[in-house]
This record gives sequence, structure tokens and C-alpha cells, in this order.
Amino acid sequence: SPMFDGKVPHWHHYSCFWKRVQLLSHADLDGFSELRWEDQEKIKKHIESGGAAAGKGGGQEGGGKRENSLNGFAAEYAKSNRSTCKGCEQKIEKGQIRISKKMVLAEKPQLGMIDNWYHLACFSSRRTDLGFLPTFNASQIQGFELLKAEDKETLKKQLPSVKNEGKRKGGEVDANVISKKRPKKEKEKLSKQEKLLKDQTELIWNIKDELKRACSTNDLKELLIANKQEVPSGEAAVS
Repeated sequence: SPMFDGKVPHWHHYSCFWKRVQLLSHADLDGFSELRWEDQEKIKKHIESGGAAAGKGGGQEGGGKRENSLNGFAAEYAKSNRSTCKGCEQKIEKGQIRISKKMVLAEKPQLGMIDNWYHLACFSSRRTDLGFLPTFNASQIQGFELLKAEDKETLKKQLPSVKNEGKRKGGEVDANVISKKRPKKEKEKLSKQEKLLKDQTELIWNIKDELKRACSTNDLKELLIANKQEVPSGEAAVS
């Protein structure tokens, strides 16, 4: 096809997607605005909390994963001296604490999220660039519970959360705190925009749902053709 951009979508269940990818913004998702409003909100809250709920109900995978752990970050003692810090490009000595920022390689997306290791100090100095938000804290990093007590304290000092008010019991990030800190006028403006977007999205989906109830798949195809719209392949895509 002349419209093919060389990119092939890899579809996942909702819960499986967050195990392979970490997003910093819902704007990175193509088609986000076309979802139902409640699903948009669900994704926004998940991203704002750093995917803290992604491990819910999944057991203690890897031994150091808690329910409020961040999917995109991990901490451990280096198993050898073969890993190289992505920050300073120096070797990470065996037994030294190393922090991983998990990323998907553009050239090999099928591999999922790959560990990019950093010295603790190198990671700490780059935390913003690496997507470790101010509201995140060291105890949310996967593998934190497996570290020695003194090393846990070191991580907490190097990677503190900015405000304690942003945490719930157990160090979990409250995704609503970010919006609470905004100036009143900005919050009112955003609230009006949100309401307009919500009303628009719900109106569109109400129309879609009514059409689906009242029309057959063939009727919907005829409507698209009559309005000079492209007819997508597959019955599910039409309805």
C-alpha cells in the first residue's frame, strides 16, 4: 500500500501492554482520543501513577515485585562486571547497586522492555530525563525489597519523592496530587476543557452505540459509502 509507513501494530491485552511498555504521556498513544471517556481516564491514571497498579493480582513475580512497584524501573546488585552504565559509559562492578530504566528498542520492539543499566549516582542525576517523576520514590522500584537494609536507605536518600503528601500507605503514589497542586485558574480552565471533551466523547459514543443497535453491519457499510468514507476491513472494525 502507498500509505504503509513501515510500522506494524503489535496488539496486547490491556494488562499485558503495561508489562512491555512504559509511557510518560497518554499523547504517545495513537487513537487515544477515539476511546470511550472512562477508558481514557483509566489510561491517564495508570500513566500518572507510573503503572503502580500494574502488578496487582499478579503475585510476587521475580521475588522483588510489589503491588505498587513501577514497571519501568528495577534495582539489583550487578551479577558481573560486564554491564556498562548508560550514563557515564563506565563498567558497573560486580556486586554494585545498579538501576535499570526499562525501554523498548526501536529496532527490536518484539523483545519488549529491555534493561538499560545505570550507576545509582548516574541514574539519580538523570532521573527527570529518564522519566522517574518527582512523585516516585525508591521503594516503588522493582527489586527494592531484595536489597540490604543499608542499601535501601541509600536509595531512599538518592531518589526521594518531592512531597510526602503525594504518597499513600506503603509509598504508593497518589495520582490525584499532581492536579491538586495546580493554580486555581489553571484548574478551572482545565476542568472546562475536560468537561467539553468528555461531553463530546460521550456524544460520539452514544451515536455509535445507537447505530450499532439499530443497523446491521451491511447498513453501516452503506452509510459509510454514502458519506464517502473509507470502509474498514473486518466486521468488528465497522461495528
